[in-house]
Amino acid sequence: MKNMNSILKESVISLNDYFDTNQVDDFFQLVDQVIEQLLLEEAHEQVIHFTLCKASLYFNVSHLTLASQVLAENATYIEKYGDVAQKIRYLNTLAAIQGRNDDLEQAFMYLDRAKQLAEQYDRTHLVKIYHNLSVYYFNQQQFDESLLYAQKSMAYFAATRKEGTQNNRALMNYAKILIAMERLEEADELLEIVKAQLQEDDGESRLAWVKTYVEWLGKQQQFDKAYAVLKQEIAQHPNKHSWNKELYELLCSLSKKTQSKRHYFQDLKQLKQTMDLVNADFVTTQLQSVKKYVDIEQLQKIAWCDPLTNVHNRKYLEEHYEVFSLRYHQHTVLVFDIDHFKEINDTFGHISGDQAIQQMADAVNYFFEQQKAMFVRYGGDEFYVYYQGPSEADVVAFAHYFHETLIAESFTYEHMTLPLSVSMGSVYAAETHTYTEWFEAADSVLYEVKRQKRGELHYKTV
Repeated sequence: MKNMNSILKESVISLNDYFDTNQVDDFFQLVDQVIEQLLLEEAHEQVIHFTLCKASLYFNVSHLTLASQVLAENATYIEKYGDVAQKIRYLNTLAAIQGRNDDLEQAFMYLDRAKQLAEQYDRTHLVKIYHNLSVYYFNQQQFDESLLYAQKSMAYFAATRKEGTQNNRALMNYAKILIAMERLEEADELLEIVKAQLQEDDGESRLAWVKTYVEWLGKQQQFDKAYAVLKQEIAQHPNKHSWNKELYELLCSLSKKTQSKRHYFQDLKQLKQTMDLVNADFVTTQLQSVKKYVDIEQLQKIAWCDPLTNVHNRKYLEEHYEVFSLRYHQHTVLVFDIDHFKEINDTFGHISGDQAIQQMADAVNYFFEQQKAMFVRYGGDEFYVYYQGPSEADVVAFAHYFHETLIAESFTYEHMTLPLSVSMGSVYAAETHTYTEWFEAADSVLYEVKRQKRGELHYKTV
């Protein structure tokens, strides 16, 4: 900040303060103006810092699409100018977004890249990365791997923090793994350690402890005690609707086992009422948090757009498929991806992989618009095309013409031009199916292409 003028310095200080104190409205009213001035000053570190802050705040208020958009628009800039810590922070944020979207494969890919960077250049980030990897493996029910990374996270925490401090989040995660592995006595010891530190804590740590403790009681077959604990916690926090929704969900699963039908239905009714309150809170919070710094009329369009390629995403497919499928009686679905995509990433870097995906989407998007086909990025380097025509001959010709168009394309990266090899699976039917049924059928054909000879189109009637 040495060479900045005094006004810009004050703005940077204020913006950091707004972010640190979670003053969301003030932050967003100022951030774009400050970033624009910082770009003129070529203050790359600060530009990336506030870009990541912006994505983080969008994530915190559950605007995952906007968070993704911010990161995608600045990916090349971060790759070029970001330091190691910022690149790790960028990858951690991407992983968190994909995890929230239940795309665990993508989340793991970003976490693994963050881990490689941290292990090679900056080990101070490994506490968080190892913890997140532990959570990933837990969700995959790979408990031995989850335990290993939990132990690594706690070891790094112990080595880098003041003596006597505890990482309650890591301890809770460790206890959950031990419960899943039926190591209940060890889990009990950890739960007691955490409980002693949470007696005055009414935050998310308390909620996590209650849920884990109830799970431990369930493993001990102490269902009545677990039910009573949940009832007590709900009664103590009547206005914490989101909190109580999670507790009521646990309560109802116990109530079905241990209570009379009358009590069970009462608990279900309470759960429904709490869910309604949560939904009302969510809508109000979303509108309040976004209306001051986002064009709400454009928000739905953004929600349907893949931020990397600017083509439609899976959410658009989910919401428009039913109406779209009624136009004709002849249907075809194509699923395709880039051959040897991992090798592109490994050889030229992940930014090059993103550019390959972007170039492929750019090359064919206009074609699909002209043909009035639905073109969607389904995930990773995999794309989904849904097309209808007046006859089987028409949809077959469409599939072959598109494949020929695509294989004529090439991939350009840093003055190098490489052929773009694409494998494609296509299915045809005279009756409609759900979009997931279509995908599974076409994806199985794509798998056969990959197994036999990449770079081809295989076609099947279903």
